Amino acid sequence: MGTNKPLLPLDKAVFCVGFDDYNLDCLVAVEYLNSQQLPSYLSLIPDNVTDNWSMAHACYDNGGEIAAHSKDVLTNQNQTFEMMNDKFVDIPAKIGEAGFPVYGIIRAGGTDQGKENTLLDEFYCRASGLKYSDYYGPASSLQYHLTRKNLTNRTLEQWETLLNDLVTNKGYCISFCHHVNGTETSEAYPNGFTLNDFKAIISAVQERDIEVMTINEFVDRYIYGIDPTDAFVRP
Repeated sequence: MGTNKPLLPLDKAVFCVGFDDYNLDCLVAVEYLNSQQLPSYLSLIPDNVTDNWSMAHACYDNGGEIAAHSKDVLTNQNQTFEMMNDKFVDIPAKIGEAGFPVYGIIRAGGTDQGKENTLLDEFYCRASGLKYSDYYGPASSLQYHLTRKNLTNRTLEQWETLLNDLVTNKGYCISFCHHVNGTETSEAYPNGFTLNDFKAIISAVQERDIEVMTINEFVDRYIYGIDPTDAFVRP
């Protein structure tokens, strides 16, 4: 399955866990992590917030992180840097207006990868003020990818294999899901991914020598230690 390794050596394996899109059924999973004194992150679209930011506070007020999630995908080859700027700056700004600092952004799926990658390169060099995205982030001599893994794409047994690999190689895993109420299905969870499935994976993390942290803490500790003059250099 492979292990993601950052530019700086990790003290130990790292696991980040979060929830995309701000689906309110995930509140029980956030609260479970809070009860275990484990931080989480929410990558959210402000237009999806219908609970007066209650779930965001449940996450953030217990040591978690609020990240932005782009709402629109890039599918038009004629889209410009200015369009990218509108999409990727306005969303973090709205989250900031609600009282949450924003350090990173997660891209909407289904994008035109070639066009978006070109724009993101320019965007992160010039305008964002953000530390990371799930594709582009800080880099030294090589482009750096904050690769994420969907919790629903692996069975518990497969997760245990991956976690063992993380411990052995002192790697990292940034994980996410969209629902924990059985509505998110996959080959690994044909009957739907549930809160119990989520808890089983988290228990497997806790049973191993793995540190759970937010993406922002991971970036600060293990990526931003590089020479900042080298950031965003592409090979």
